[in-house]
Amino acid sequence: MSASDLPLATGAASPKLVRRPAEIGFGFRNLAQTVAFAEAATQLADPAGFAHFKSQEKRASAQLGIDIEKDIVQQATGDSTVSIALDKSYAVRSQLRDPAALRATLAKVAPKLTKLKVGSTKSVTRGPAGLYVVTDKSGTKTYLGMIGNSFVAARDPARAQQVAQESASPVPGAQGAFVVAFDMRSIVNAVIDKQGASPAAKLFTGTLGDFLGSVASDTSGLSGTFELKLR
Repeated sequence: MSASDLPLATGAASPKLVRRPAEIGFGFRNLAQTVAFAEAATQLADPAGFAHFKSQEKRASAQLGIDIEKDIVQQATGDSTVSIALDKSYAVRSQLRDPAALRATLAKVAPKLTKLKVGSTKSVTRGPAGLYVVTDKSGTKTYLGMIGNSFVAARDPARAQQVAQESASPVPGAQGAFVVAFDMRSIVNAVIDKQGASPAAKLFTGTLGDFLGSVASDTSGLSGTFELKLR
């Protein structure tokens, strides 16, 4: 297996994260490689399902007038940061191989999304900061597009703009192309609030600190470290 076939890009360098309160942050360096590995693994595990997926992708590429793999997926070669909240809302920011090319690709495909024979896009309009507002047939909206040289996506326009502008910081002690970080105390407290438990339960979360982790990849395998810090 060569380095390009691995689930994560090789090397000790780690992506920086945009960390948000009471949210779980993930980071990838060269997310495109991880997607390629996932596709290869799916092909081995479910050849029929993978063949159907690639057939649908090929049809969508033809209808959109692009190569989805080359023009979109393979753009994500820089750092990608994902922040997910307990209510399943999210914010994504990805550094690209060629920002100008993806900007042009989005402008080309956006008007065609509702005409795809595969997919569930109901409408595509323009929103704040030039973002595309993609509404599916269930009414769920996704705000996505280019802000500066980064691709961003979120469930609301404010979060999309915020994640584009917020500073990313390194995860302490991280080694490798995948990182995760979050404040365990704020997450547990948010769960307590969501479940309607007694506020007294928060008396036991005071010592919880950051949960930090990273995974490195090379041709001999994967290695990682995970740590829960205490205050």
